[in-house]
Amino acid sequence: MSSNGVQVGEKRARPSSSLTEAHAAAPMGNIHESPTHFSASDEVQESSATTAQADATGAAADAIPCERSTAGDCFWRLGEASSLRRVTVRKYRNSTLVDIREYYRDAESGEERPGKKGISLTVKQFRALQTALPEVDKEVQRLQNQ
Repeated sequence: MSSNGVQVGEKRARPSSSLTEAHAAAPMGNIHESPTHFSASDEVQESSATTAQADATGAAADAIPCERSTAGDCFWRLGEASSLRRVTVRKYRNSTLVDIREYYRDAESGEERPGKKGISLTVKQFRALQTALPEVDKEVQRLQNQ
């Protein structure tokens, strides 16, 4: 069983909206409107609550616990530990968003700041992406094997 409660190999019903519709409805906010950002001065620590939750649910040993900024946003670096690409789960104007974004290191302060390249998905859009991922993965495998 996976961490989202779906039996491995189990087929799930497709959502009524497609990824294209979800992408078209994505909020296009200015990144500078965001009430929080991550900086090098933020204390980044492994979330003990996330680790405890993973242990309690019997999650896979390879699950990566989130890191937290001092603002409390949970994020995961994509790739190496020093990667500037992140997936962040955050609240913004009473909405929960899954933010997939590149960060850059400010030359003057050394702080990590959100860049222009990225997307914020609503929970509904994120669920549509999750539903499509098995098929996306199959296509990635097909193309890699060519």
